[in-house]
Amino acid sequence: MALADLDNDGDLDVVVNNFNAPASVYRNEAAAPRVVVRLKGLPPNTRGVGARITLRGGAVPLQSQEVVAGGRYLSSDDPVRSFAAGSLTNRLTLEVRWRSGRRSVVEAVRANRLYEVDETGAQPLEPVITAPASPWFEDATSRLGHTHHETPFDDFERQPLLPNLLSQLGPGVAWFDVDRDGWDDLVIGTGAGGRLAVYRNTGGWLRAAGWRRVGHAGGSRSDCLGRLASKGRRACDPRRRGALRRRSR
Repeated sequence: MALADLDNDGDLDVVVNNFNAPASVYRNEAAAPRVVVRLKGLPPNTRGVGARITLRGGAVPLQSQEVVAGGRYLSSDDPVRSFAAGSLTNRLTLEVRWRSGRRSVVEAVRANRLYEVDETGAQPLEPVITAPASPWFEDATSRLGHTHHETPFDDFERQPLLPNLLSQLGPGVAWFDVDRDGWDDLVIGTGAGGRLAVYRNTGGWLRAAGWRRVGHAGGSRSDCLGRLASKGRRACDPRRRGALRRRSR
């Protein structure tokens, strides 16, 4: 299917390619006032593909369309854009922002006309100077003092057709109130051969806690899940068996 102004009346007609049958042509019989825009860009983009066309003052305060190439299955529309003018007396303004960064403006646009805008007369856009925005967050990784442990493993040697590595995705992170003080503590997983890291939340500050790893010691512990164990005890289970418990003093 493709759209094109076949009868040059300012509206887009429809052409449909049928299977094992002649193509169907549907004429657009709309009679409302309109404005049609065709672009003449600089070589090699002579059709102005990628340009943004804006019409102000038409049927709605602002209409905007982009010139695209293709976009349909095995077909492409005529590179013209049609806008609703609203009424014959509306005062319209046409603006084109080209891919080159230039800008064309056409004032006193009239309804039921076809306008061809040439990029040759476009003017450079005025640079917009904005004050640098203040960041909302800051990187506090160094304050944590944590280093992730990952055992080297060549995924592609075992599965050469993998799109990317799947065994080194980094640690899983969980928030869980391990010590039941009302503040969620931070638990960071680890690769095979490493140790789970637990940081106690002391009113908004994270400090390394005196916890030790138990259970299976050889597997990867990249995922963690906080849970309520029996008798009200709390534990954080890695992906492979085990839990966290407080070190005895």
